Amino acid sequence: MRTLKDSALFNKLVQSSQVNSVIQNLSLKDLNFIDFSKDFTNEFSTIERKINFGTKGYIFESYTNGDIKLINEKDKILKLPTFLNTVGVIRNNHPVFITNISSYINNSGEIFPKTLFALMQNSLISFVLFRNWDRLINNIEFMKDTSFSYSRIITKIFDKIFAIDLDNFKSDFISYVFAKFFLLNVCGKTPSEVVNNIAYKTCFNQSSLELIKDFEEKMGDDFYSDIFNLFEGLKQINGLAHLNIRSFIENYVKMYGEASLLSLDYFPAFLHTILSSVVGGNIIKDYILDSVSGRSNNKCLSDFIKLL
Repeated sequence: MRTLKDSALFNKLVQSSQVNSVIQNLSLKDLNFIDFSKDFTNEFSTIERKINFGTKGYIFESYTNGDIKLINEKDKILKLPTFLNTVGVIRNNHPVFITNISSYINNSGEIFPKTLFALMQNSLISFVLFRNWDRLINNIEFMKDTSFSYSRIITKIFDKIFAIDLDNFKSDFISYVFAKFFLLNVCGKTPSEVVNNIAYKTCFNQSSLELIKDFEEKMGDDFYSDIFNLFEGLKQINGLAHLNIRSFIENYVKMYGEASLLSLDYFPAFLHTILSSVVGGNIIKDYILDSVSGRSNNKCLSDFIKLL
């Protein structure tokens, strides 16, 4: 299973000693957990009556079983950044995933029901990935749909900055390499023709796969090793010499929201992002995600539910 430690983005750009300390030393006995059916009675009632996404029953079951928990840390014991609102801890050899909802509660002590639902869904996603990583990652349809969403979300930024949509081959190449990076690096798949073929399905302009592979070979042996090497290799492409990963990340976060940051190379964060957009939880910029990859995001949610 790929973990937060495997995220080059987290390791090189956004980690801090404070965040690391919280993750490493987190203890359930130090935290005050919410009974959301009592502490957020109105929101709980709305979720029960009006929210009908297929994950709801599994969320309630996991919450009842203690697999996922909510916390409103007014005293800030659990000091986590917006892009990392869910963390896991092992208790008695059992994983528990905790989501901090404090930053989403308004001055009246209320939280938008869909936001609460989406945050609980984030906990469920992390829990399911921890328990059933291989089952999800080895499902071809799930990999097709998630890689397609990932590729669309990334290429939208490239279109905005470099107008790659004006060059059919360049657009297809960027779509292909990011889908392949997602499969190999973010999901931890082994290089294979299956991976190549899944990545190729993101190419709208149907450029030759052989030409794409030939061009891919020029990028270097470490091209897919992490997101920084990927961007460094892409600088070789005509018109992308000034590609800067920090500037790209700034544009990515500006377009999709701060909570989407780690979705670039951390699979749980990616699923949190796209499946939250389906729910409409306002954790990220849902309307942008919907316009970019809404149909495939919906398919990802359907795939995920089938695999629960």
